[in-house]
Amino acid sequence: MPSLQPYDALAQQPADRDDINAARDRMEIAPIQVGGYMVDCDPKSETRMVNALQVFDTIAPTGTLDWTMADNSVVALTRPQLDVVYNDMLVARAVRSAQLHARATEIKGRLPGVTMRDIEPENWG
Repeated sequence: MPSLQPYDALAQQPADRDDINAARDRMEIAPIQVGGYMVDCDPKSETRMVNALQVFDTIAPTGTLDWTMADNSVVALTRPQLDVVYNDMLVARAVRSAQLHARATEIKGRLPGVTMRDIEPENWG
């Protein structure tokens, strides 16, 4: 006797271009691995890094600044270290963004046969 698979509502729900773009956009700003740290890279986090770098001597008179990573671990960083994390984050995010845009274009080429399950993060590999 065949076994029944669990019902998957997402596999039954059609996705459109807006759904694909929204999924891509969410993944573009997800935390990213940089230099052994999981770093937030959304626009607000990027602004925080830029601001910290601009006024580092004022906010970190001891020469190190406690920086909270995406996983909530706290790392004491010097200005040069924060600068490296920031620049590496920009590069890693740009590379990921290019990959996600290419994948989104590929998925859109399969419309209208795309479901919400197809655009879950684990299916963008």
